[in-house]
Amino acid sequence: MDSGYNFYEKQQSKDSQEDSYLQDEDQLLSPKEPALLSPQNDLHEARKLNESIFNRAPTLPNKDDQGNILKNLSDDKCYDIGKSNEYFAKIKTIEYCSSFLTIANIWNCMILYETDYVNEDGQYDKYINTQLNLSSAFSLMLFFLVNFRYWVELKWKKTKNFVTQEATLWSTGSVKWMIVEGIVSIVSPHGFFKDWEFVEHNLDYDIDIHYPVNHLLCSFIFFKSYSIMRTIFLTNKYSMPRSQRVCAMTGTYADIEFSIKGSFKEYPNASLAINTLISALMCAQMLRIYERPLSAISGQRFDKYATSIWNIIVTMSTVGYGDVFPKTIFGRILGSFICIWGVVVESMMVVTLSEGLELTIPQRNSYTLLQRLFFRDDLQGKAVRALRAIFLLKKKIKAKNLLYKTKKVNLKKKQLALEMIFKRQMNKFKKKEKEMRKFNTATEVTYLYNKIYSLQEDFEKIWKSDREINQIQIESMNKLESLFNRKASEDMKNELNFISKQNDMRMTGQSFFESQLQTSIRTNFKENEEDKEAEEISEIQEKKLL
Repeated sequence: MDSGYNFYEKQQSKDSQEDSYLQDEDQLLSPKEPALLSPQNDLHEARKLNESIFNRAPTLPNKDDQGNILKNLSDDKCYDIGKSNEYFAKIKTIEYCSSFLTIANIWNCMILYETDYVNEDGQYDKYINTQLNLSSAFSLMLFFLVNFRYWVELKWKKTKNFVTQEATLWSTGSVKWMIVEGIVSIVSPHGFFKDWEFVEHNLDYDIDIHYPVNHLLCSFIFFKSYSIMRTIFLTNKYSMPRSQRVCAMTGTYADIEFSIKGSFKEYPNASLAINTLISALMCAQMLRIYERPLSAISGQRFDKYATSIWNIIVTMSTVGYGDVFPKTIFGRILGSFICIWGVVVESMMVVTLSEGLELTIPQRNSYTLLQRLFFRDDLQGKAVRALRAIFLLKKKIKAKNLLYKTKKVNLKKKQLALEMIFKRQMNKFKKKEKEMRKFNTATEVTYLYNKIYSLQEDFEKIWKSDREINQIQIESMNKLESLFNRKASEDMKNELNFISKQNDMRMTGQSFFESQLQTSIRTNFKENEEDKEAEEISEIQEKKLL
């Protein structure tokens, strides 16, 4: 129990050191970026997401077919970084040894082919036997390294928790690829194939072509070059343990595919050039081996390496001049493959060139701004021409004086011509305006993108000034309270005096209104009495008249 506790405690300290190392590295990569856009925030979020996924994993133990409890793959404490790095270093060592043996085997086979081709009297039999023994030894060592590599790779996957601890080469499905690589590693010239021949009947010249089996195996030896490419991509920075840990945080694997994509993305031109050059050199040597026995009869001189290189270049570029071309079965099969591979290389070249011509973000912003300025100038010119056309049109419409009548000018014809000019200028103006709109879409986004970077500094300034504002507010509140206490009595007295004055004014106004009302009543009463007296007098006079 104590040893297990110490193991888990050590592993926890290793994980914490690794996390702190990744955090420090991310801070060095992006020290001035805001929190909303920094890679450190993304890395932290990815780590939190990874931990949340592991925490939500089922807690029941895994069991195999016999009911034995297996280790939970979601337990981070089972991940031993030291053992993982140790096994990965062994894999790299095996790859280096395989690449060295492959290069030595290819070089030995090329010397063997040239020596055996000119060995007519048997004067080089001693050297040929030595080279055949070396080829067999290289093949056996490569076969052993292939099997050992798959065994070490399985151990490495167990330390990384990619497979269970009870997994085998059969259960993981790696045994079929191990068999294929083992067969490819054995393909090489051997001593027991020395007197074997392959006979091909050529219908064009009606002859039999005798290929020694070891010569054909010398051409097939180039298939082993895949181990060299795998070593290059396995030992670059995209396959290192740090890359593997970062890829594990984002839910992917730093395998050969990721390394190839990363290398081609970072160095597209160099990767494409090296790939094209190596494939052309290897295929040229293979074509030379296939077409060399027929070169004396066909007259195409495929015994020269330059002729094979020229044919490969012409075939890969899909030009096909027709001056030299393969006439054997193996040569035509290789030519078909080279034609297809050339199309693939050309498509990759087109993609690389198109990506190289793409503008970066600062260049795209500058290009957009310049296009907007250019379009604005053109738009002003189109607007001036349109206004000039409508001015001339209105001028001709109003020109109905005697001068035009005496000269018999066809006003209608000129009006139609000016209308066509105006419509043409307006169409150009509208077209230019529509073209300008596509350069206005990124301006607001770019403006906001630039403002986000200054948001953090503004926030820090606001946070610092907030304390000063709070202190000023507290001091002002204290002063206001003291002033309020001093002037409260005076304000109350002034308010009471104001209220008393308002009441006095109301009383004086009310008395004045009552006096006016009484006088108006009295005058009305007097007027009514006078009217009654006048009516009585008028009635008395009427009676007297009657």
